[in-house]
Amino acid sequence: MKTYDDSTNFETTDTLGTSVTSRATDKLKDTADTIRDKASAARDKLMGSKDTMMDTVSDRSNKAATAAQAQVRRAREGFNSLLEEQPLVLGALGIALGAAIGAALPSTEQEDRLLGGVRDQTVSKIKEMTSETYEQVRETVKQAGEGVKAGSEQLASEPHPPQS
Repeated sequence: MKTYDDSTNFETTDTLGTSVTSRATDKLKDTADTIRDKASAARDKLMGSKDTMMDTVSDRSNKAATAAQAQVRRAREGFNSLLEEQPLVLGALGIALGAAIGAALPSTEQEDRLLGGVRDQTVSKIKEMTSETYEQVRETVKQAGEGVKAGSEQLASEPHPPQS
């Protein structure tokens, strides 16, 4: 019959406990390493996505700024062209605008006494001329605006070389 010594049994139990603890520690270390690797990969992926997004935003904002500058330049050129080609229309518009503002102001006693009916006829003619001139200028500006819009749409659809 086999007899067990308490000290041998204790050593075997101690060795078994150390072995289980060692395996559990190794498993925890492996799990921690795996988590660390996955976290690092996720961080690297996010940083790459952030850089790509920033590049995209930067490119789009540069394109928008370039398109806006071109549109402002075209609007300025359109106004200058209108000024060169139709100076009388712009002059008439200025006079009509001034007359409309003047007509909107209340008349004074002295104006009524000195001008009377002539003033009323003049105001009526000025309102009529203002309306006609306004329509002409509105149509001209509308055409210029459509030209600017078409030009900016064409510019936006064209490929742009990268800027350094």
